[in-house]
Amino acid sequence: MTTARARATVRVTRALHELTRFDEALDSYDQASRLVLDSPWGWNGKAYVLAAMGRYDDALASVKHAIALAPEDATFYDSQGQLFMMMDCVQDARPLFEHAVALDAAFVTSWQNLAVVCRRLGREAEAEAAEKEVHAPRR
Repeated sequence: MTTARARATVRVTRALHELTRFDEALDSYDQASRLVLDSPWGWNGKAYVLAAMGRYDDALASVKHAIALAPEDATFYDSQGQLFMMMDCVQDARPLFEHAVALDAAFVTSWQNLAVVCRRLGREAEAEAAEKEVHAPRR
């Protein structure tokens, strides 16, 4: 029952985020976190709401908490890289995307993000190599 309630709360939270009702979305993430203690996915979702509110320091702290809970999951490194991109800190984003693809070579989104970052840093050859990985056959 707790897991079902938490999933329902997360669905509501995502809807509130999409409706730009950020304060309510934050409250909803906090409620979901109480139902499923220390879910890295809850911390990650909360980071995106905080970023949408312009609270980047809080967003980074939230995604770092997600990473601490699941350091083997490439998703959260990708999220932290995306936050740095939102802040126009592409140099800080690059190693996070590199780490994400090192953890999960099939994570297409991280390869795409790495290509964008490399291109913005003027590293065209590295961007092209990352784009090739985007289209590489997956098993």
